[in-house]
Amino acid sequence: MGTNNIAFDKTKVYPVYILSRVVEEIKEFCTKCMPNEAIGVLLGYKLKFNNKLYTKIVDWATGSANISPYHAEFTEGGILEYHLFIEERYMNNKNRPHVVGVFHSHPFGTDPAFSGIDISTFSNPLYLENGNIFILLDPLIDAFKVFVIEKDEGNYILREADWCEYSPHII
Repeated sequence: MGTNNIAFDKTKVYPVYILSRVVEEIKEFCTKCMPNEAIGVLLGYKLKFNNKLYTKIVDWATGSANISPYHAEFTEGGILEYHLFIEERYMNNKNRPHVVGVFHSHPFGTDPAFSGIDISTFSNPLYLENGNIFILLDPLIDAFKVFVIEKDEGNYILREADWCEYSPHII
C-alpha cells in the first residue's frame, strides 16, 4: 500500500494519479525548506472510471506559512496568496483544477506519521471531502506517503492509498 507504481497497470484504477513534475517539484520545495517543515496545496480533479472515484493531481501551490522544524501552517495571507496564484495561472479556464488536498513535510529522517496538528489541519472543512488527498513526506529519507479521504457510513476516514506517478503523455 502507498507505494509509487510508476509502471502502472492500465487495467487498474488507482485511487490517486500524480503528475511526475508535481512529485519532483514538491520534493524539491520540501528539501529547500529544511530544516523546517513545509506545506502546500494540491491541485487537480476528482474523476470516475468504471464507477470508481480517483483523484488526478496536476499542479501544486503554496503561500506564506508559519513554519518551524516542528510545525507548518498557512497564514491568512498565505491562503490568499495560493488562491491568487491559482487564479493567475488558470485565469478563466472553465476546466481549471481545484484544490484537492494538502502536502506537508516532516523532515525528521524517520518514517513520517501524522501529528495531532496534521489531523486537525486536514479535518478543516476546506479539505475534508471524499477523494481529497493528503501527502506526507520526509525529504531526508525520500519517504512519500499518499492518503485519501473516504466517506464511510457518514464519517470521513483517512487511509493510506496506492498511487501512480504519471507523465503527461501517458494519461
